[in-house]
Amino acid sequence: MPTCHVTGIEIHLSESFVLCAPVAARLLHRRMHQVRLLEMLLKEYGHMVSVQTMDSEGFPINRRQARLVCEAIADAWSEEVEGSQDLFMPFTEWCARGRARKITRAHQPRPENPEAMEAAHDAEQ
Repeated sequence: MPTCHVTGIEIHLSESFVLCAPVAARLLHRRMHQVRLLEMLLKEYGHMVSVQTMDSEGFPINRRQARLVCEAIADAWSEEVEGSQDLFMPFTEWCARGRARKITRAHQPRPENPEAMEAAHDAEQ
């Protein structure tokens, strides 16, 4: 009577199983593709980028923000990584989770004359 290779328990042929190597190879190939896709997504979209824009007063500011994709792309990439419906989330939900972008001024406006410059410096202190 044959035995189970893992447990050593005797089993009937009608209760035994054999690995289907071609199916396992296809699954491995698909998983490797998913790993490469996830690595690319983390490299391209997994960090914040600095974008320079203008604030409401016309001063340049640096804004740290995530790279955004449209819903069609998010759905397509999520489908490629099976079982990952949470791979992308709506921007509004992302902001609600406290990851909203942080805005800092690129520079402060400089006064035209040195006296005003000193007054501005004294006012900061």
